[in-house]
Amino acid sequence: MRHEDEDRCLSAISMTLQFYNKKMDELSRKFWRQWLRQQNNPELVLDALRLYPNEGKFAPKPADIQQIIELIRPPKSTYKEKEIEDTCPPEIRKAWTHWIPRFWDQPLPFKEQAEQVTEDQAEAWLILVNQEAKRLNQPDSIPETHKLQEIWA
Repeated sequence: MRHEDEDRCLSAISMTLQFYNKKMDELSRKFWRQWLRQQNNPELVLDALRLYPNEGKFAPKPADIQQIIELIRPPKSTYKEKEIEDTCPPEIRKAWTHWIPRFWDQPLPFKEQAEQVTEDQAEAWLILVNQEAKRLNQPDSIPETHKLQEIWA
């Protein structure tokens, strides 16, 4: 809480205490200030102080105001990011993981070590990534040098 907000809240607390015929002495000011420094929304504190006389029979204490804050605080969002669902079949993933670094001459940032792949397997995967790119209408994902004419024709 900023210093100006803290002063505004202390002033409101002092007025609320006066409503109950109490004065804010130095000790209670220190207690209130310590409590205010734990708050991050001065508007909630001020709203709670405005509401306190509706229910409070005695001069408020920080715990009384905290209870009101808990009641009036907007609920925290229950929204959770949907977990990313991996729908890519493992064989297609292996094929793309093998060919992307070769297409663009750069290693994958998340791939630590390239597995040993036979020439036959690499050729089968090249056919597979071309077929997938064609199926998904993503011609730019395969460089011209690696596009297979029998698939893209």
